[in-house]
Amino acid sequence: MKALSLPQNGTPPTPKERPASSRAVSTCSMEVSALTGNIGAEVSGVHLGNLDDATFADIARALWTHQVLVFRGQDIDSEQHRAFGCRFGELHVHPAASGVDGHPDILLIRNEGKEKTITEVWHSDVSCDERPPSISVLRAVEVPSSGGDTMWASQCAALGSLSEGMREMLEPLRAVHRKFDLEATHPVVRTHPETGRRALYANPGFTSHFENMTPQESRPLLDY
Repeated sequence: MKALSLPQNGTPPTPKERPASSRAVSTCSMEVSALTGNIGAEVSGVHLGNLDDATFADIARALWTHQVLVFRGQDIDSEQHRAFGCRFGELHVHPAASGVDGHPDILLIRNEGKEKTITEVWHSDVSCDERPPSISVLRAVEVPSSGGDTMWASQCAALGSLSEGMREMLEPLRAVHRKFDLEATHPVVRTHPETGRRALYANPGFTSHFENMTPQESRPLLDY
C-alpha cells in the first residue's frame, strides 16, 4: 500500500465556488454507489491517471459527501498518484518515514509477515502535526486474495450519535496529540470547511489528553 496525504487547509477552491457557466463538461460516465449508510462510496467509470477538470470536480464533490471513495482497477504509477493528490492541494510529508520512488510525500505501508502493524489502531493520520493531513490517498499495490481490509469510521456519525449533553460538553474542549516527537493541540469538535458538517477529532493513535486536564483525568472520556 502506498499513501500520500494533504495538509489541512491545503484544499483548493471547490466546484461550488465556480460559476455554473465556467464549469467544464465531463467527458466520462462516472457513477457513484454508496457502500454504507454513513460512510463510503465506490466510484466507477473513471481513470485517476487521466481526469478532466469536470470529472475531478465530480470526484471532489463525491468525497465531501461520502468521506471515503473506492476506485477499483486503477493501474497508476507514483507520478500519477502524486498528480491526483496535487489536484486537491499541497502534499504532506510524513515526519517519521522515508519516501518512495524518490518522492518524500509518498509513504509505503507494508505488513507482509507481521502479526500486527502500527496502523492497526483507530487513528486520523498524523494528527500530532500542527497541519495534519486533511485527505489521504491510498494506492493498493499488492493485496492478499482475502482479508486485509482497511477499515474506516465516520467521525461525523460518531458525533451525531452522542447525546446533546455530551456534545455540549465536548464543544469547547481541545485535545493534545503527540507522536513522532511532535505535539499539537486541536479542537475536539471540528467543522469541515467544504460541507459545514461537524465531526469528532480525537483518536487513540495520537490523542494524549485534553488541554488543561491531566492524562488520568482525560482517559475515561477518551475511552468512552
